[in-house]
Amino acid sequence: MILLRQLRSSSLLPKRIISLNQSRSFFGGSQPQEYTIRKKINQPSDIFFKVVSGVDQYHKFVPYCTESFVTRYDQSDLPAEGGLKVGFKEFNEKFVCRIKCENNQDEPKLVEAESLSDNLFDHLKMKWYIEEDPKRPSATKMILHLNYKFSNPLYNTVSALFAENITKIMIKAFTKRAIEIKTEQQKQKQ
Repeated sequence: MILLRQLRSSSLLPKRIISLNQSRSFFGGSQPQEYTIRKKINQPSDIFFKVVSGVDQYHKFVPYCTESFVTRYDQSDLPAEGGLKVGFKEFNEKFVCRIKCENNQDEPKLVEAESLSDNLFDHLKMKWYIEEDPKRPSATKMILHLNYKFSNPLYNTVSALFAENITKIMIKAFTKRAIEIKTEQQKQKQ
């Protein structure tokens, strides 16, 4: 809870999607791209954490993800290393990330990924902060912070043009998957 309050007051985490790097050129900018999304989701935080930390399931619901895998788990049986294969039209790439998952009870849950592959990204850092909404325990407050730069200048250019829309599509996919899991759990209880 304290961490999320600190994040809310931080100028690094604005209340809406913002591109902190506005420079674009035909051959791609040399600056990293950075986005932050804050959203309330009408699903319990434990289910949303399960969806976000379930990297090996991404290929089932994340658009443009054709393969997802976990290669190493931590002592809590949460992903510690894994990756994705993503494809869109003529773009098709695979990458591996170090993953850190913290399923905290009294603080925001955390899923953090940092690219280990240098073929696709110069760098990629992603952090999800997931917290139960204190006003509505059946809802979740989430913050997604992305900071990345592709190794390929063409990918940087394409990403700068479409990143905001793609990010919105991804958040919808995670939300829809959380609804599906909750529905499955309710059916099993009957």
